[in-house]
Formats: sequence, C-alpha cells, structure tokens
Amino acid sequence: MMSAVGIWLWQDPLAFGNTTNANGCALRFSTYAVLGKFIPLKSQTLRIVSLVLYAMFLVPGLNLLIPISAFLAIILLFRACHGSRKANRFHPTLKQDLRSSPAFHSKGRIGRNLLLLRAWYNPVVFPALVCLGLLLVINLILVFDIERTLRHNARLRMPGDATWNFGQILAILLVVLPLRDLRVFGVHRDVTGSLRDALRWEATSDIIWNLARRGADVNVKANDCVHPTPLLLAVAKWRDLELTRMLLHYGADPNMPDPMVLQAAVSHGDEPIVNLLLAHGADPNIEGGTVLRAAAHSGNLKIVQLLLDQGADPNVQGGAHSTAMQAASERGHDEIVELLHEHGANL
Repeated sequence: MMSAVGIWLWQDPLAFGNTTNANGCALRFSTYAVLGKFIPLKSQTLRIVSLVLYAMFLVPGLNLLIPISAFLAIILLFRACHGSRKANRFHPTLKQDLRSSPAFHSKGRIGRNLLLLRAWYNPVVFPALVCLGLLLVINLILVFDIERTLRHNARLRMPGDATWNFGQILAILLVVLPLRDLRVFGVHRDVTGSLRDALRWEATSDIIWNLARRGADVNVKANDCVHPTPLLLAVAKWRDLELTRMLLHYGADPNMPDPMVLQAAVSHGDEPIVNLLLAHGADPNIEGGTVLRAAAHSGNLKIVQLLLDQGADPNVQGGAHSTAMQAASERGHDEIVELLHEHGANL
C-alpha cells in the first residue's frame, strides 16, 4: 500500500493533492533530506530513483530480495570468519582458547572480532539481531531525514496546518516495529516443546545447541521418532562428540533412554564418546550388561577395557550371546577373552 501511494505521488507530483498551484509551488521550492543532505523535490533524479524503489517494493517476493540478501550475507560473512564451528563453543574459557589458537591469529582484525563475538553470542540468533539492528538504524535515519525535511520547509506550511503529519507518524511506526521484533527474542517461549519438535525433524546440531542454551530440558523425550532424546540423536545419528559434550554439560542423562545411548556409541566403536558417557555416569551394566557383550562381540578391545574399568560385570548373562566371554570366544577375539578372564569372567 505504501509503495502504491509512493508511485502515485512520484508519477506526477503536481496531480497529488487537491490544489495544483500549491503543489507546483511546493515542488519548485521544497527540498527533501536524504542522509542529511537536501535535494530539491523537483529533481528528476530523485523522482526516477523513488519510482524504481517503490516499484521494486510493490512486487511480492522482489520486495524481500534486499532484506533476504542482507540476512544471508551476514550469515555467510559470520561463518567465513569463524574457524571451527564446534571448537569449545560452550567452554567457559572459550575466548582465551580462541586468542591462543593459530586460526585466530591468521585472520584479520574483523575476522578476529567476529570470532570473539561468536563466542559471546549464539550464531543462530546473532544474524537476525544484526539485521533487525540495521533495520532500526535505517529507520532512525528516515526519522531524522523526515524531521529535517519538515523543519527546512516550515516556511511553506500554511497557517493552521497540524504540527504532526502523516510523515512523522509513519517514521515513528518504522522505528517501533523493529524494536518490537527485537523484544520478541527476549520473550519466554516453549523452548522444550521446540526441542521436542527438533528431535522429530532431526534438526541440525546448531539448532539443538541453541535450544539447550536457551533453557530447554535436554532430557525431553519424543516417543514418536527414531531418536527420542537429544543425546541419542547426537550419539546414534550424528556421532558428534562436541554436541554430546554440550548436552552432558547441560544435564543430559546418559542412561536415558536406557541403554540405547551407550549401546549406540559402543556399536559405532566411538571410543571418545564412550569414554565421555562413562565419565558422566553412564551405567555399563544397565539392562543386563548388553553393552559389554556388544563391545566384546564387535572386537573393540579399548572399549571393552573402558567398560571394565568403569565396573562392567563380565559375568552378566542374557541376550543373543549369553555372556561377554562367550560373545568374544565365538568371534575369535582372543585378546578380549584374555582381558575378560583377567577381570574375573568365568570360562
């Protein structure tokens, strides 16, 4: 609607309004402030540029091209200046670690500042805040220009004209709207429900991390999907050590849903993740010790050692292979058989 009015105005400024003579006088003597500089309203360049801009904003889809391009440019610039996406992103000494890394010193001043800024704020929300901040700055400039235009052309105002007019009211609205959008980011939302939905979508690790950082319950369970908990999604599908570390840092229970998380890590042979889960209280004997039997069956000596060091019972029976010893023997894993025997496993 605003674009249509703008095209109507600039197509023939003399025909806009009720009094042609008055409009002609205003067109000859009035000026418009653009970035603080005054441009005569009779300027053909101003008329053409205005028509082009209003025509572009009038077309659905095309009117979003500029803001979408700006948004994507900020995201790409932000990620290009970021070294490792996962490097110690939740560690309390992240800024010190970044400053001491070779990647930090290899970047320019802007790149280093962006790295430190990413350490301070979440990368998923940051681009949106930057775009809204830029929109606020642009609208403030428009308010300033409109006010300067009105003051500079005060001599043309007729007696009895209102002090406030449409232009000033529009300018205030342009400032209020991005302020309202910025406020939305601070409103409490059902982040736990959003995390449950993210599990159903098998969303990216950045989305999971962002929701956890905003206070979502990292032990939320979505029963209608393949990976019902965030920790199981991180371990079983992505095999993501840093995301696993982050979820445990925020209180994820490594024994829920039992014994699937530790079992998945053992099945994949992910020794660092297995070690991390055990260090955060994962029970190697949960559900009858199936985890140790799975490790023995796969032949991963280091993981078997890790489980035994954390108190896994080598004599628990059950499952497809009655004991871990029998599972290792059937597969011919002699070193594991010997290790189990050293830890008291029955032959």
